[in-house]
Amino acid sequence: MFVGISSKVYEFKPIDYLTNGKNCVYTAQMLKDGPDKIRTNYPMRVLLVHGIELLLQAFILHFDKSKFIRIHDIKKLYSLAEKVDSSLNLNILTNDLNCAINDVVIDYYSDSVKARYKNKDSRLNFSLFLSLKQSLILPLEKTIHL
Repeated sequence: MFVGISSKVYEFKPIDYLTNGKNCVYTAQMLKDGPDKIRTNYPMRVLLVHGIELLLQAFILHFDKSKFIRIHDIKKLYSLAEKVDSSLNLNILTNDLNCAINDVVIDYYSDSVKARYKNKDSRLNFSLFLSLKQSLILPLEKTIHL
């Protein structure tokens, strides 16, 4: 007889998405700056893109859980986050963050599935790490109370 794990194990709260997303982004940055400085390495790009997904999911779930969906598509997640930000007059999502997210979607990988399985030359602007920290991670930490 199979004894399954309770579905409650997988019910993440905004703080879980924030913590995991932040850890993915910060670890990706350490890999980018590591001794080998391999800017297109597999672990860095997977962690970075997955971290962005998780941070956007934290934002959406925290501010309007009715809009929350589990998808990998950064463009769709950011669009939802923008709608939530606008509808609640939060003014958290900045133009810098919008540009950085658009750069990821257009020039890099639009979701973590593509980051895992599609290896192409990256034109990623590494100022993205600073934009993510200042415009998404820190504001989320203040509102979600890490």
